[in-house]
Amino acid sequence: MIRRNSLVQNYLSRNFSLHLIYIILPFLLLTACISRVTDQIEEEPYDPFIYVNGSLKQGETLAQALQSRGVGYSVFTPLLNQLNEIYNLRRCQPADSFSVKIDTLNVIHQLTYFPIRDRITSYAVLRNDEGGYFTRIDTLQTEKVLRKV
Repeated sequence: MIRRNSLVQNYLSRNFSLHLIYIILPFLLLTACISRVTDQIEEEPYDPFIYVNGSLKQGETLAQALQSRGVGYSVFTPLLNQLNEIYNLRRCQPADSFSVKIDTLNVIHQLTYFPIRDRITSYAVLRNDEGGYFTRIDTLQTEKVLRKV
């Protein structure tokens, strides 16, 4: 009787550990998969700015285009005056594009103008940390490569 009892206990202990492995193994696999999925999900940083982009239509000025897209006249007028110092706004053409970066308090942080005829130059008015504005002209660096055919 003792021998038979020890055989039953031995059998149960082996089956118990086997059942325990069958319970723990899926749990471990599931947690590993969940941690991999959460590692792969990257949270995009919060951007508190509103971006207004557009292009000029036939007969439209930059001021009219900004106003038609909901940017307040009193907000963009000082920036247009500064932009006019580095680019003659009377030379604006249809299909010229612009981009405005506005915060939630309706303060413009950046106004960039992209003339269609000069595709490698952009003209920008940016806000500095003190609340003033400065201008910047960005030119795309180009390199001419001649290849013998």
